Amino acid sequence: MYTFLSAILALLAGFFFNAFAVSNKAAISNLVVALAILTIYPSMVQLRTDSLLKSFRSWRQILLSVFYIFVLSPALAFLMASTLGDPYVGVGYVVANTVPASSASLGYVLIAGGI
Repeated sequence: MYTFLSAILALLAGFFFNAFAVSNKAAISNLVVALAILTIYPSMVQLRTDSLLKSFRSWRQILLSVFYIFVLSPALAFLMASTLGDPYVGVGYVVANTVPASSASLGYVLIAGGI
């Protein structure tokens, strides 16, 4: 629910403050990078390498995650891309579903017992 509301608020902000966003594109880009680093870094520094080897006991979870991230998700995105109409939107959809997101690395940290 939080993600949905955030997306709606972002769309409304983009619609009503379009001129501001266009004129401050570099500042907004830098802000996004800074917020992304502040979001990801705390999780990454808590990675305990001694727990990393123990995490391989959860090999089924790891294999299922790798299968989903690198096989299933890109295949489904490729199949659905042609239904989106605009080929550029389709390519963007495939790329967004093919490149592993930072949340995947956060998931690996959680599996390794980093938090």
